Amino acid sequence: HFNSTVTEAIYRKNLCGIKGKVVPITNSNILDNRTKGFLCGKTLKMIFVGHTDAFKGFPLLKSVLLELQQYDWQLDVWGGIEGIDSDSKKIVYKGRYTKEDLPRIYSNCTIAIVPSHCYETFSFVTLEALSYGVPVLVSDHVGAKTIVSEYAPSFIFKTKEDLKDKLEDLMKDRSTIINYHKKILDLPWHHNLSEH
Repeated sequence: HFNSTVTEAIYRKNLCGIKGKVVPITNSNILDNRTKGFLCGKTLKMIFVGHTDAFKGFPLLKSVLLELQQYDWQLDVWGGIEGIDSDSKKIVYKGRYTKEDLPRIYSNCTIAIVPSHCYETFSFVTLEALSYGVPVLVSDHVGAKTIVSEYAPSFIFKTKEDLKDKLEDLMKDRSTIINYHKKILDLPWHHNLSEH
């Protein structure tokens, strides 16, 4: 059992001839919370949830956003310190959160970004965001890209320039993100633990 195509590729590379199949994981906290409509106004409201360490890709995301200062965006960073970033007032550190905060967090954004630099076998943040109907932009190092590809394959990035191009496109035009949200709502939800 491989929990993602990322895990499968690593195992198959190192253990020749093994048999198995990809079955994305879930947990009992992932419920179908999808609702119509999400925040899609003039400001592109993005969230990053988790550690701001390099392996999670936060420095990469921040460096790209600093190159796009001319656009109207805001990044809320959940999971650590609180305050305004010293390099841009558009980056706001919201501090720690609990699972009770998730509805509020995901109802106050247009897109979640999971820019992991190192291989991540899955990513519950990705599945969590999708469970609230929030589109997610992920690095190709994130195992949950398998699920993102069901909704919007173009929301998987490979390089810094690729991430920058995708974010700049979203800052100029919201149509692809609106279509992504609609597809999340339209496709059947099969990630509850009871259906796993």
